[in-house]
Amino acid sequence: MGKGKYRFAELHYRVAGAGKRTELHYLRYFGKRDGNILDAGCSVGNFIAHSPGRITGIDSDSRGVAECRKRGFKAEEADLNRGIPCADGSFDNIHCWHVIEHLEDPLSFISELYRVLRKGGLLVLATPDFSSAYRRFYDDPTHISPMTRESLRRGALNAGFLQEKISVSSQRRPVGMGRLYARGLIPASAALLIEDILYAAGPGRMRSGAVLEALK
Repeated sequence: MGKGKYRFAELHYRVAGAGKRTELHYLRYFGKRDGNILDAGCSVGNFIAHSPGRITGIDSDSRGVAECRKRGFKAEEADLNRGIPCADGSFDNIHCWHVIEHLEDPLSFISELYRVLRKGGLLVLATPDFSSAYRRFYDDPTHISPMTRESLRRGALNAGFLQEKISVSSQRRPVGMGRLYARGLIPASAALLIEDILYAAGPGRMRSGAVLEALK
């Protein structure tokens, strides 16, 4: 991490390519879905790297956006505390990974994500689950908005998502399948299946993180 105001916060500036170890994350949520993707809070574009042709990034951090553009990715700078400067229904899918806890008004932000999502589109949003992560949540001085699985659910309802189209679960814990997939020892389908089995059994579940999946 470089020097500056994020020196003791999350590793916003660690650039990584589209490695096989992290590809499973992309495939799990968006591998079977068509259409474009907004990466809300894209930082330096490590998620965009998995499919630059279909993913557009947006971030409040000019340094992160500059790094995305340096890598040849589509990315725009915008203050996410003030909304998303995109037309209604601009995106088929939205990925937002550990961003909302850094923002001033999480309810308004979820409403903005709903607004720019097309009908039938998927939102995948992750954040620390404060009910489990409260002991360490404020160790990162850029964390200002704690949320729980229940507050995520209510936030999605408040934005307009329907109850039956909302799922909030614990974040998945890396269980080594990415390494096996990266080495060509197992196909992606087998890696994802084993991750699902370990998640259901408990070892693959990270209770300190919450993931909202919502269809518009």
